Amino acid sequence: RKGFTKRKYDKKFISTVHYLKKRRLIVLKEKPDGSMKVEVSKNGKKKLLEYDLEKLKIKPMEKWDSRWRFVMFDIPNKFKGRSNALRDKLKELGLYQFQKSVWVYPYPMENEIDFIIQVFEVKPFVKLGEITYIDDEDKLKKKYKLT
Repeated sequence: RKGFTKRKYDKKFISTVHYLKKRRLIVLKEKPDGSMKVEVSKNGKKKLLEYDLEKLKIKPMEKWDSRWRFVMFDIPNKFKGRSNALRDKLKELGLYQFQKSVWVYPYPMENEIDFIIQVFEVKPFVKLGEITYIDDEDKLKKKYKLT
């Protein structure tokens, strides 16, 4: 409780800070003036990313630009859990599994996919791209209700 006085902070705040510190989600640093600085730790940042991941959605365009975006990955077997998690998330976001590790979507999603592969720590194994023609395009257009 060093650095926190009862008259400045209520008990709930103090207990929350200690809870977060005990779980290594924050780091407390004393500043030269004697005040305390609270920083989110590396573990804390990762936990924040996980929570944001649950709310992630890809915003569709008002008018489709006739381009298909794809995600391809070849994740080593030692990261099978991460590969499965990535596959589940892509499915949850509405991407179409074109082949085992090739997923297609009609709208821009680069930022969302970059975020996901950062959370799952698989960036070196994932490639993104954009194309204007794809076999079975009619099937994909029907799935996404595109004209």
